[in-house]
Amino acid sequence: MAAKDFKIRTRRGTFPVTLAIDGYAIEATVTRLTIDEYGAFMRGFSRTQDQHADRLVSMRVPGEEQERRELAAEAPAPDADALGAYAEAVALYKDDRLTTLLAAYQVLVAAWPRPEAFVIGDAEIRRRRLVEMTAAERAAYERQRDDDETFSAAFIAEMLTKHLRILPGQIVEEDPETGEDHEITSGADFVRLYGARREVLGQALALLYRENTLSEAAKNGSSSPRASQTSSHAREPITTPERGPSPEAPAPNAGSEPSVTNATATASNAATSSGSMAAATA
Repeated sequence: MAAKDFKIRTRRGTFPVTLAIDGYAIEATVTRLTIDEYGAFMRGFSRTQDQHADRLVSMRVPGEEQERRELAAEAPAPDADALGAYAEAVALYKDDRLTTLLAAYQVLVAAWPRPEAFVIGDAEIRRRRLVEMTAAERAAYERQRDDDETFSAAFIAEMLTKHLRILPGQIVEEDPETGEDHEITSGADFVRLYGARREVLGQALALLYRENTLSEAAKNGSSSPRASQTSSHAREPITTPERGPSPEAPAPNAGSEPSVTNATATASNAATSSGSMAAATA
């Protein structure tokens, strides 16, 4: 009897993922969350991504603080000058079809959206908000900041302890007293080992979010190197021809991976919030 050709084939219990750590592709799995687990995860995840203390020092008042400037942007290919030269050559043969195409392209270039940035940077806005605070407001801000940091550290440690597993044969930790090797496979050991590596913990949290919330098409369509590694489940170190294994780049800031959604792109900020993840490993 021929096997049934199902339309959707999925994996029970976990998703295979790849973490990029120190130039190596580390294979792991994250939990396929149940509806109850998903609700708990998203409540905590949303709080780590939108911390109240951050809002207090990032608010911009109307006026100069909200002024934006246009950034240089690459125009869509092909190159307009090259098209123009070709159009002139074609015009010699009294064929105006390419000239019409060039005109349409120039209209497109003129309408191409240009990225913008605030004239006054975030660091200066933060400095201004802190200077403007009274002593009581500054004390309230610092209490809120500490509460946010404590929550983020505990949330990341809990989620990765519960929902992350490193496949065997990849990470080992040596005991300096006994000289014995301890293999790192559990989420708890991973958090303990990389407690101060906020970009590593943030990457793992982002993968847990990504695998449970995005469609397969969205995962495979991501333009980020890390997402591409995750989709292909690469087993080899990330290398460059000249220098061999290359170190992992820091986790991106908000908005750097629009194809994956800002929430995934900024998941590393949840680990960044505390500066050090010592609280997570306590």
